[in-house]
Amino acid sequence: MRKWQTIGTVVVVLLLVAAGCAKKTGTSRDTHAGVVHDEHDEHAGETRETHAAHKPEEETNEVHAEHEEHGAHEGEEGMEVTLSPEAMRMAGITLTKVKKGRVSRTLGCPGEVGFNEDRLVHITPRFSGVAREVNFRIGEHVKEGDVMAVVESNESFTKYPLRAPMSGRVIEKHIAPGEHVSNEESVFLLADLSTVWVNLAVY
Repeated sequence: MRKWQTIGTVVVVLLLVAAGCAKKTGTSRDTHAGVVHDEHDEHAGETRETHAAHKPEEETNEVHAEHEEHGAHEGEEGMEVTLSPEAMRMAGITLTKVKKGRVSRTLGCPGEVGFNEDRLVHITPRFSGVAREVNFRIGEHVKEGDVMAVVESNESFTKYPLRAPMSGRVIEKHIAPGEHVSNEESVFLLADLSTVWVNLAVY
């Protein structure tokens, strides 16, 4: 009888020991699993914070700017400008019906009106001498063949006429009665003003 009691006691002790080991093992497993989950959650949180930290702030600002600009353009499309009759008159704005016509363009250029260089004549005495007669003044019109002046030669002391080689107006005059004139200098400048040259600077 004592023998069986002894065996029963040993079995109970072994069961208690096995139960204690199993409980300890489960606690260790649960503890390890909890640590693993905590580490995983912590790592996931760090990853999310890292991604949030690395997101460029400039990119976010550009997105907001694009939305704002798009909204501004939408507002401009529907914008209307109304002018009073007085404002239109001051701005030089006129209204008319659409009709068929010819469009003309005007181009303003700086320039000057000059002589026709092909119709400009310098009159010079043939021989040096003294002017005895001067028949025309500046601005007067002469005809081809008119005697403009009479000069007395220094060599032969004979008089000879200075005739207009063409019709035109006296532009310059460098001769007076009794004045000595040279055969190397012009005494009259005669220009035909029936045609002129217009010199323009066109850019």
